[in-house]
Amino acid sequence: MISDLSTHQLRDYILEQGRDAVELRQVKARLRKLLPQHLQSIQNSYRRRGLAPARALRAALTDADYLEHVEETLDIGVRAHDARLRQELATMMYTVCKHKPS
Repeated sequence: MISDLSTHQLRDYILEQGRDAVELRQVKARLRKLLPQHLQSIQNSYRRRGLAPARALRAALTDADYLEHVEETLDIGVRAHDARLRQELATMMYTVCKHKPS
């Protein structure tokens, strides 16, 4: 538990969570950037099967592969947010530990 860590360990934990949050946000940004291309690729595959553009888009939006990509992007975003929250909580605890009377 965070409250059991020493000040030094808490500082290391803050840095670790900050790095994790940044890395996960970068991965999420890359996945989000690829999402429209992925959708277009799936839509084109449905168009090659003879579906009209609107039907191909609807089929692509409900395609299991596309939905898996969306879920992965969302999961990474949630993990990045959680890491950021853990970092902020640990930072608050560190501040309290540094300012409490000895």
